Amino acid sequence: MSALSIFETAQWQPHLNIPTPWHDWLTFTGSLSQRLQDTFQSLSVKLISQQWQPALLSEQKLLGIPKQQSAFVREVILCACQQPVIYARTVIPAFTGLLSCRPLLSLDTEPLGKLLFTHASSKRNPNFQYAHFSHEQLQTLPIPSTITHSTINQDCWGRQSVFIINQRQLAVSELFLPTIFSLQQLT
Repeated sequence: MSALSIFETAQWQPHLNIPTPWHDWLTFTGSLSQRLQDTFQSLSVKLISQQWQPALLSEQKLLGIPKQQSAFVREVILCACQQPVIYARTVIPAFTGLLSCRPLLSLDTEPLGKLLFTHASSKRNPNFQYAHFSHEQLQTLPIPSTITHSTINQDCWGRQSVFIINQRQLAVSELFLPTIFSLQQLT
């Protein structure tokens, strides 16, 4: 199973019984990268990939992307204190990236939130969707070699949301890894 298939098989739902420790992170509506920086005084972005490719079927439906059209897909690991805490996938339809905000296409290791939460016309649709991911699914994530998979040793939860920028949409899916709680206990 590849990291991509984690998202392919996700059962996104608007309402789930999310356990208490996860709820606060999953329902947070502000800049996640800023919250991580504020909480841990440490944030780095490990770029996994950013390229034009077909969006997943669920992303095509969510964003209204025609099947034959590629999207700009960026996958990153957000790390706090050198540990992976968020696996994120951003899908930017060609019409959004090219017409609305070219800086989205060249973020590299910059946090997406830095741009989205400072852009004058950017807003998030308040309707999140949530999914549960098993420990076994997490073992397939493309974690950088400097980080071991043993730090991801239990199930986790994810959310998916749509941002609107200059009246165009992009999707952000985020998996909140269990390491976020062990690090939180240390701070």
